[in-house]
Amino acid sequence: MSVTIELIENERQQVQAGQTRDVHLYKEGTFLRAYDWSAWLCCRYLHDFKVNKRTFKGIDEPVAYIGFSETGHICVVIN
Repeated sequence: MSVTIELIENERQQVQAGQTRDVHLYKEGTFLRAYDWSAWLCCRYLHDFKVNKRTFKGIDEPVAYIGFSETGHICVVIN
């Protein structure tokens, strides 16, 4: 099983367990990516990112994700 599929399944398990307040960013090369729920949270509360959809082998449905350069700066205010 590829690392990406493991990350996506981990993300979905945490949502099913009710852990929906955390954003998980994963480093892939020079980019940071967020999948599924984390991508939605980033788009909803941080910035209007372009959402991509892709089907991975081993996952039956499309996966939404966002990505941005790790050198970019995002200001986050946590209440």
